[in-house]
Amino acid sequence: MTESRRIVMTHAIEVAVGVRKEDPRLLFTEDVRAWSPNLAATSLSELETAFADRNDALSNIVVVITGLDVAGNKAFAEWVLDADHTGPLVIDDIRVEPTGRRLQVGGVTIADFRHHRIEAFRTYFDSIALLEQMVE
Repeated sequence: MTESRRIVMTHAIEVAVGVRKEDPRLLFTEDVRAWSPNLAATSLSELETAFADRNDALSNIVVVITGLDVAGNKAFAEWVLDADHTGPLVIDDIRVEPTGRRLQVGGVTIADFRHHRIEAFRTYFDSIALLEQMVE
């Protein structure tokens, strides 16, 4: 079961940042709870809406998972995202117009599993460091 959770976690991160197209229903439970500095959802339908409403602020996105561990029903992933800032980006109620810069941010996602799907996840990244790259 550990290997299948590793695969689901990898796919979920890729879907969340927009580099993978996969039906979220295969990865998340109906009552999934999600939080990050730019996302909050308390159901699969809210999560799907958030993914669909994702703007085109970033393009040429590459996400590399640098560490991924599974312990029981929890998975922990460290990742680095690189992307071009090509559209307006809103983080913590701050809107930054496109700069064309290549941005990089590292983060961590922690997920709780129910069987083979994620029932809750939290993603942490340094939103201030991301904003600083846009205004340098």
